[in-house]
Amino acid sequence: MAQDIFEQIDQIKDEINQYAVGSAESLEAFRIRFLGTKNIIKPLFALMGQVEAERKKNLGKL
Repeated sequence: MAQDIFEQIDQIKDEINQYAVGSAESLEAFRIRFLGTKNIIKPLFALMGQVEAERKKNLGKL
């Protein structure tokens, strides 16, 4: 893997925590980025199958 899935999740969590929703436009941008059909979280699901069995429990907690 080019970048560890755990690192990717931490980066996304940091971005979500730092996101400031101050208007309807910024709320819509948040929705599209994290919940839309082409969101940045979706590719992580494909990587989950590649995680070693002993690390899957930790991945599930995230």
